[in-house]
Amino acid sequence: MKMGFCPAISALAWPLERGPEMLALAARLGFRGVDVLPVRLLGPLDDATPAVIAAWRRRFADLGLSVPAMQGVLFGVPRLHLFRSAEERGRLAAALTVVARVAGALGAGAAVFGAPGLRDPGTLSSAEAMEIAAGFLAGLAPIFEGEGTALTFEPVAPALGGRFVTTTEEAVA
Repeated sequence: MKMGFCPAISALAWPLERGPEMLALAARLGFRGVDVLPVRLLGPLDDATPAVIAAWRRRFADLGLSVPAMQGVLFGVPRLHLFRSAEERGRLAAALTVVARVAGALGAGAAVFGAPGLRDPGTLSSAEAMEIAAGFLAGLAPIFEGEGTALTFEPVAPALGGRFVTTTEEAVA
């Protein structure tokens, strides 16, 4: 993957009702990309149609903007967890498959998996948690690659609630 510089701004704190105005402002200020919280653009991702996603991508493009990354990709999706049970992990895989489709359709280079509450290892040892997470993420990698995007596993510091992969060194290991 070729990396380049794309001055971008995050839309996470933008008032939802001012989205189009804020996009235009970002473009006027010289930003070339906007990191988005997809549920704020599209509503529940399971309901996001290809036509609606394409319309948002055109709206960004018409302003000279791209979507370098999506953040908060699992926001509002209930009953997901990486470690608690195989059932919750299965729902997480299904939700992230939808995230991959949306990210690819928006042209996002990455979908960020932060969500410290969804990846709290509980009483698992570090080694057990890493084994489960590595297998799970390896299974998702081809799905994201097939959509032309990537899933990034964001380190979340303990001060922000992180208990699993809390440093950059752990994230790239």
